[in-house]
Amino acid sequence: MSDTIERVLVVEDERGLADNYAEILDREYTVETVYDGETALSVVDETVDAILLDRRMPGLSGGEVLSRLRDRGYDGPVTMLTAVKPDWDIVEMGFDDYLLKPIGMTELTEAVERLAGFATVDWTVRQHVRQTGTQAALGGQKGQNDDDRPDGVQR
Repeated sequence: MSDTIERVLVVEDERGLADNYAEILDREYTVETVYDGETALSVVDETVDAILLDRRMPGLSGGEVLSRLRDRGYDGPVTMLTAVKPDWDIVEMGFDDYLLKPIGMTELTEAVERLAGFATVDWTVRQHVRQTGTQAALGGQKGQNDDDRPDGVQR
């Protein structure tokens, strides 16, 4: 088990998928699974070391959940799990990692290991790493000459 990640929260509205993620991760971590954004907001506290968060859920989206958590002061590492290819709307989301579904067992465990690394890094450094990761996620989806870049996004 990682020295920095003990409790992982899986937030995924597809119950079978969420339970599968939990089963995979339960071998090395204490895993709690919730199936909607409202419940996620009610269970996140200082004991949650990392979050795997579905981006598209009924009710509160993953982006809304993450925004509210950050507003409340939660600064733990978060991986966004999604079938949505990244676009410029992810620039300000504040996640640490972005994985496209379907996600395999190895990819899932490696994602939590990366989150463990993020958890040990100074907040300022994490902000830089987030920006780099976001740019990398976008790199495969957007070209250098896209006209739909929001203001302030550097090429």
